[in-house]
Amino acid sequence: MQIKLNKDIGDYEESVFIGMTMRQMVLGIAGVVIIAGSYFMMGYVADSMLASWAAIGLGLPCFLFAFARPDKMRLEKFLLIWVKNQLLAHRKRKYISENKYYTACFVVEKEKRMKRRNRNNVVAQNK
Repeated sequence: MQIKLNKDIGDYEESVFIGMTMRQMVLGIAGVVIIAGSYFMMGYVADSMLASWAAIGLGLPCFLFAFARPDKMRLEKFLLIWVKNQLLAHRKRKYISENKYYTACFVVEKEKRMKRRNRNNVVAQNK
């Protein structure tokens, strides 16, 4: 005799009908109703191919919120975290310090040497 136990009690979801939870069943039925209703309403206005694609587009969020579980989270929790992280949170800032001593000693001297070389090359080409 084997008893199936979840390793984490937080992962447990009670199945109501055909292995689906109540949330999945309600959102699945809502998705089917939205798809069927929008298809039949748009069928009078648009071509059947366009109506079918539009109906699928309108019903898809219901199925995504019912069955999609990115990173083992519900979709609304995942989207909330994603929006906070990508849109509202501060970005990583790259601070570049300015070393005035290094600039004065090495960079300025290097620029002076380059100017002298260019000047010497121009004089050599003119001769």
